[in-house]
Amino acid sequence: MTFMLDIEDVWWATVDTPRLLRCQAEWLCQLCGLELPARAWVVVEPDGEVVSGAALHRDCLTLANRWCPHLRLATYEQVEVDRTRILADDVPLDSFAAEDAIDEWGSYGDGLRRWAIAEWAELHLMQHSSSGRDTPPMLGPTTSPPMPTPAEGWI
Repeated sequence: MTFMLDIEDVWWATVDTPRLLRCQAEWLCQLCGLELPARAWVVVEPDGEVVSGAALHRDCLTLANRWCPHLRLATYEQVEVDRTRILADDVPLDSFAAEDAIDEWGSYGDGLRRWAIAEWAELHLMQHSSSGRDTPPMLGPTTSPPMPTPAEGWI
């Protein structure tokens, strides 16, 4: 996928609630707003909660790591997941279907939900006690994507 994103147009220190709701309900990237592939990246707090409550493309995560002041100051895990691994207010994200639409957001509703990774604590406990690795195998790598190419700010 190729698209243009001007980093000057991103509101790094604020949350656009209507846009975030749309990204949550429709599996869109929280940075660029485009549709996400089946597996996308999330930034996760130690307790398994998804930071800012939405997923990103790998390239968008790379830009966010570089430019977002909140991400630059914190240490989070970055994992690649699909919809089946995400809970939205403790309800599997994959259970919200467009065909059950009750309003413009579908069955998801019109309020932001707290996203978390399903079985995060159990996966971490199992990993740390058995293999000593930091990455839960079902979730994917925790390494950060590479930094942007020399055409800084555009992907």
